[in-house]
Amino acid sequence: MLSVIIPTLNEEKNLEILLPVIKKYCDEIVIVDDGSIDNTIEIAKKYNAKIICRTKNLGVGSAVVEGARAAAYNIVAIVDGDLSHPCEVLKASYLIENNLVDIVKFSRFISGGGMQNKLRWHLQGIYNRIINILAGTRVSDFTGGFLIAKKECFMYETTARHGEWIIEFLYYNRNKKICEIPYTYNTRKYGKSKFSGKKDIYRIIRYIYFIFYYHFKITLK
Repeated sequence: MLSVIIPTLNEEKNLEILLPVIKKYCDEIVIVDDGSIDNTIEIAKKYNAKIICRTKNLGVGSAVVEGARAAAYNIVAIVDGDLSHPCEVLKASYLIENNLVDIVKFSRFISGGGMQNKLRWHLQGIYNRIINILAGTRVSDFTGGFLIAKKECFMYETTARHGEWIIEFLYYNRNKKICEIPYTYNTRKYGKSKFSGKKDIYRIIRYIYFIFYYHFKITLK
């Protein structure tokens, strides 16, 4: 059985579209909200989601881990609330259910994957190749947090607050069985995107810092 974790901040319009669709592919929806001031919580209640309300923005990283640990089921998926992640690929949870892998990592950068914004796709592809060389991993989409994993994969002492959570997660689970499945990242439908070209550059600098931070913290302890 599958629990889906959705970190949110003012996503009412997107959730009104997302939640009725995603219910077809999971057994539980967990909304971790960082102080939305729109109707996000009301929409979540409408679709019987489990709701974790946080009174201020504590960051997507801590929301992911908190939501995963609160999940009722032993397989959890992390999905963005802005309609950028296609729900149908969650059917890949059968790979974990049958104990073939521990983690299904969805990738924009293997054959069959992509992004609607082609320029950003090319730039992020370069970022991810650099990060993979530095981190010494074989995961093609190191900066994306779209995945399914066993709940036990989140049972570590986290320090991540924001997008660096995926680096921390991959380091702690570096010895797990991981497979990658392609998907196309969609452009946000409603609301203001949290990313831009300048923000992506800043983001890659932060990620490189955290690669070294978690490398020394986790792999060398």
